[in-house]
Amino acid sequence: MGVFRSFGAMLIRPYTRMASDVASSGKNIGQSLKKIQELSRRKKEQNEGVEATNGAEAFDKLFKANGWTLEELGHQLMAVNRIKWMSLILFVLFTISFLCVGFLVDGLFAAMVGCALSMLAAFFFGVRVIQFSIFQVQLREKYLITYDEFVSRKDFWKLLLS
Repeated sequence: MGVFRSFGAMLIRPYTRMASDVASSGKNIGQSLKKIQELSRRKKEQNEGVEATNGAEAFDKLFKANGWTLEELGHQLMAVNRIKWMSLILFVLFTISFLCVGFLVDGLFAAMVGCALSMLAAFFFGVRVIQFSIFQVQLREKYLITYDEFVSRKDFWKLLLS
């Protein structure tokens, strides 16, 4: 009888272990979600936002809250300018590579993969150019602006490419 019991336990063990593993995984996932929710709640409490009536006042409050100096602001502006220009150069290079891969690569699969990767990289760096252009304008003018305000400006293209 002991042989049958050990043989039966050996046959059933993978299924019972799988159930216990799934249960423990579910428990771990639940604990992780609770931790994420707690961290998210803390982050929201920490970043309630800057209460200000306009962008200049909001910038001043951020400036004082972070303890920046005008010299540090100048260094930030130079760093933002460098990153924007590198992103712009990479955007142009990946756009060119998208066109070159499409025309010069033999094989449909290689051309599709090359074009997709080039287009994805060009999109990423294009977004970074816009993002750092907004940062650049905010640091230059000491005024916080939104994406919509930036895009609706008359000098949008000049700011984007300067």
